[in-house]
Amino acid sequence: MKSRFPLQSIEQTFCLLSAASLFPKSTEITTSRKKIKKGKQKEKDFAKTVSKRTKKRKRKRKKQILSKFSTSSVPGSSGIN
Repeated sequence: MKSRFPLQSIEQTFCLLSAASLFPKSTEITTSRKKIKKGKQKEKDFAKTVSKRTKKRKRKRKKQILSKFSTSSVPGSSGIN
């Protein structure tokens, strides 16, 4: 049986096709988009963490002030908890 195409060209085309399937052209665009999305997400997360930090600081400060007042009224204890 003689094939219409020589074997070498079939192998070459197969190699080219497999290489093309490994590296599709669309990946570059999608990865860049994903990177941008990830960057925006990170910025949002960072903003959240900063706001959380400030809230925690405020809470701690309030607790400290309140504890100073509450402990100073109790006899026999110092103002610092």
